[in-house]
Amino acid sequence: MTEKEVTTVRFRVAVTAAVLNFLVWGLGYVYMRRRVPFGAMVIAAILVAFGGMQAFYTGDARMTLTLFVMAWLIMSTAFAIDVYRARR
Repeated sequence: MTEKEVTTVRFRVAVTAAVLNFLVWGLGYVYMRRRVPFGAMVIAAILVAFGGMQAFYTGDARMTLTLFVMAWLIMSTAFAIDVYRARR
């Protein structure tokens, strides 16, 4: 491959990753195979938060609070691990 072709492929991969991250937070990281644990934890937190929304609409206040706290803990852990690894 020529240098121009390599640059074009890298650009396409970066754009695809950016679009994926825009649509589902963390999915672009998983697609790029960079910061996969961070991306997976963000996706897990989103899924837990969706469960919290479902519990909210069914009127289960205790489950809603539990799931939102779990989502917050997962996101906080993901960001803490990510910044630790970036600074190491």
